[in-house]
Amino acid sequence: MTVYKSMREFMDKGKKIVYTLWDRLKRILARLSPASVWTRLGLTRILSRISVFYWICAFIVAGLIFFFCAQSGQDSGNLSSSILAFLTKIVPSLAKVENAEYIIRKIGHFTIFALESILLSAAFYTTFSGKRTTKRWLIAVLLTMAVLSEAVQFLAEERAPTVKDVIIDFSGAVLGFVGYTIFYALREKRIRRMKKENTKGQCVRIFEKGTKWLTAAEFMQAEPINVFHREMEPEAPSHADELKNFHMYARRAFRMGRHAERAELLITADDYYKLYINGVYVAQGPAPGYPSRYYVNRIDVLKYLRSGENVIAIDLYYQGLNNRVWVSGDLRQGFMCELHVDGKVILRSDEHFHYMKSASYVEPSQNQHILLVLRHLEYLLDQVFHHLVQLPLLLSL
Repeated sequence: MTVYKSMREFMDKGKKIVYTLWDRLKRILARLSPASVWTRLGLTRILSRISVFYWICAFIVAGLIFFFCAQSGQDSGNLSSSILAFLTKIVPSLAKVENAEYIIRKIGHFTIFALESILLSAAFYTTFSGKRTTKRWLIAVLLTMAVLSEAVQFLAEERAPTVKDVIIDFSGAVLGFVGYTIFYALREKRIRRMKKENTKGQCVRIFEKGTKWLTAAEFMQAEPINVFHREMEPEAPSHADELKNFHMYARRAFRMGRHAERAELLITADDYYKLYINGVYVAQGPAPGYPSRYYVNRIDVLKYLRSGENVIAIDLYYQGLNNRVWVSGDLRQGFMCELHVDGKVILRSDEHFHYMKSASYVEPSQNQHILLVLRHLEYLLDQVFHHLVQLPLLLSL
């Protein structure tokens, strides 16, 4: 029996070691992934994936522009002749056009600069969106490229830069810039209209679908009360006195891995909560609101968490009255929360939470109020007596 226990303990320790090593290996590999390295360098705030794609494409097209500009006159003529021969097979009437090769060459300049302008515009707008100087810098870069592409021809054999080519190149760039700017403005307008239509007449979902509104058993069978009624109505909604000033404790334990980079808690309640993590006070809220629109607090809780076992505790208070602070008394007592760690939900308000009604808060009776008044008077008399005792000493000075 002793041998069996020792072997079982040995196997359990071995499993724990293997699982720990495997967990550390996965975390190391996750840190070495391109997405993690990109995030750690802080580049996600500047460049998104789509903006990186646009920048790469823009640099490739810019390289092609300067490559063609650096060709000799003979190589450039041979390229134009081969393109003309290919197009003549498709459109035979091009053979009758005078200076067709020259026209095709200038159309090529115009087209490739328009393409470069579209890609650069997309890269600038996705990287520096919302800045007033974006368009000015973009126009300056396009003009500089048009001038430099002609300046490179100084170094090429049998080629000479001309002002006409600069104008043609820059005209293509302006056309691409104007076209993408119009497209970008229309797309942003369409996105704003779709968001407005999707959110019109309905609540915006903040929590995930698996997150539940948790309420005490005393409120489970209670039908919500419409608190927006006339004050002097004869049949005003009734509210049970035993459900007023209701205090509840909710608690749940959960496990955390190591090396978390972000931890954010979303929480709301009716009417009021105090949040504790691992026995440390974190926050309280939410701001008073209407039953149809609860405020949700977004709290950074990374410094309160630790690797391994953690405990979240919530002290809930439901007043059950309508006053200048809360629109309460609607029998909608409860709370809702989610914990996001590195973009994943590791905790949500569900059936794994434990709760109990607090017995620390009781409705004070009339006698208790009298005792509180007497204690306050006793405190005031002690203060007066203390000052009277010190009065002779002050007069003697």
